[in-house]
Amino acid sequence: MPSKAKCKMSWKAMGYKSMSDCASYGKKKMTQKPDTSAKDESSKREKDRAIAANSRMKKQLAKNRSSY
Repeated sequence: MPSKAKCKMSWKAMGYKSMSDCASYGKKKMTQKPDTSAKDESSKREKDRAIAANSRMKKQLAKNRSSY
């Protein structure tokens, strides 16, 4: 992540659209939608992670089953 001073001096030369883009490069983005609460977003993310983990486990089990 570029420093604030470096962003201020040469964000155009580094290829960023704006100084704020340069300063926020590499930071985690907020994904919360305006009409939902943080708790709802958190539970949705947890559910998505669980579904992905379940899918990976099913693939692993199918792979193990087919190797016998």
